[in-house]
Amino acid sequence: MQRFLIIFFFLIAQSFSMDPLSGRELDRLVKKVFCEVIREMKLKHRMVCFCSGGAMMKEIEELDLSFNISHPVDVDEARLLLVDLAETLLESVNQNKKIKKYLANDPFISKNVSLQITFSNRDGSEIMAPNLESIMVIKDKVYFTSKDLESSYKSFNIHVESFDDTVKLAKKSDIKKEIHQPSEGVYHTNLIRSRIAKQIAKKYDLQIKHFGANVKDKVDLIFVDFEIERILTKDEYRKIVVDSVEKFVQEVNGYEEIQPFLANKPFTHENVALLFLISINGDRAPEPPDFLYVGYNHGEVFYKSQKYPGGNVFHENIREPYEEAKRKVLADETP
Repeated sequence: MQRFLIIFFFLIAQSFSMDPLSGRELDRLVKKVFCEVIREMKLKHRMVCFCSGGAMMKEIEELDLSFNISHPVDVDEARLLLVDLAETLLESVNQNKKIKKYLANDPFISKNVSLQITFSNRDGSEIMAPNLESIMVIKDKVYFTSKDLESSYKSFNIHVESFDDTVKLAKKSDIKKEIHQPSEGVYHTNLIRSRIAKQIAKKYDLQIKHFGANVKDKVDLIFVDFEIERILTKDEYRKIVVDSVEKFVQEVNGYEEIQPFLANKPFTHENVALLFLISINGDRAPEPPDFLYVGYNHGEVFYKSQKYPGGNVFHENIREPYEEAKRKVLADETP
């Protein structure tokens, strides 16, 4: 009996000595790895990260990263970029001694990561079919997608292959192939746009759906589409729209590196376009009188609700001048 008790207490002591990380501490370690990878991808390929996450409760099962590059690429170049991203992330994870013991499997391998690289034109506009819109790896499958010519919100797979095949084909291609670099103006536009969009999404619990910019000789418009997965009041929508527009204006004007590339200085709300699509829990469109989407464009805040599901006839189509909307928000905030 005494021997049994000694073994029992020894096992309990061992379980406590493992000192598992709290969720916050684990999140901090993962963010540190993400920062290293994001910084390296930015320096090597001028990739801009617009989303990060993963599956990590008691252990790290999966890590996810999404990037954008502001120039078209062919399939071979896309493979090179994806393989470099995957290898950089896996190496960073597997060489981190503090994080290794919390991995669902050690070493961390390709099946443990979900990665996406999207591509846009140098002026910030979307790349349409038949050109490559994105490459992503999910559960060891690599998907090459293009945008539907009739709808920029629809994408389709043009090719699917295993990640092992992607690595083999990337190694066979010209490793010294020149990776095209976006113009400096496009690079800084993507950087600041992604940063601001993520801050807004975090503050108001939104999903980033789509983004772009008009960047020809100069930056004259930055636009972002979000999704709000809950019904709010008109006053609450107005506050989100106005606060978001003001955030873009303030941050862009405070970002020194982008100043030489602005079409007009200072950057104003006329240079911003925002759309907020509204859904119920992300899967059902609201019915009138609730709004389907709200947003800002051309000096006006707008609120629209559909009359018929899936149709283009609006039950309500309300517009108010931006300065009037801004005054109402300030008035509501005044004690």
